[in-house]
Amino acid sequence: ETSSSSLYERLRSPAPRPPQSIVALAPAQDLPFSQLEALSLKGAKTFLEHKATTDILFENNADALAIAAHGRLSVENPLTNGFVFYESKDNDNEKEEELLVTVKELFELKRAPSLVTLSACHAWDQNANSDHNLSTPWLSMANAFAVAGSQSVVASQGRVSDLAASVLMKRFYRNLRIHSRAESLKRASLIVRDYFKHPAHWASFALVGDPR
Repeated sequence: ETSSSSLYERLRSPAPRPPQSIVALAPAQDLPFSQLEALSLKGAKTFLEHKATTDILFENNADALAIAAHGRLSVENPLTNGFVFYESKDNDNEKEEELLVTVKELFELKRAPSLVTLSACHAWDQNANSDHNLSTPWLSMANAFAVAGSQSVVASQGRVSDLAASVLMKRFYRNLRIHSRAESLKRASLIVRDYFKHPAHWASFALVGDPR
């Protein structure tokens, strides 16, 4: 988890503005609604399937980063928890290969966007085992971005529906134009609840960091 002192320091800074620039990444070919989610974010620079490369993840300068991807958890080594992306290639003729971007690499981000949203299963979990290792509660993908400097991170705490997550994120970013980040998430979750009654679809996402 992010420390209380870290959150206190962030809350002393001015309230964040609605994002002026958004990069949306949806590398998974077998999650069709994740691609629609990325395309639904107004004004976002969108990268789908093999175009969602590690270079774009690590080198973008956007205010907000939206990732809709497969999450992977490791029982043996939580530092290898991560997202499935495509490896950047120097030659267009080279075959794209899937690459796991790990928590360890996310900790080393040179510049973390102010806002990060993670539409991936278990993005806020740190251990694939039901008996979580309490000595490493911060080894989740969400907390890795927070530690790297992101002011707010929205992520799932379990498995999520591709379709429900798409609807929620579309509404969340739309709400950001006039509401705080926490209020935007609340309103988006309630909209999803109207369509998908089971809490697994609308109650899984939570915000870590600055709620403003």
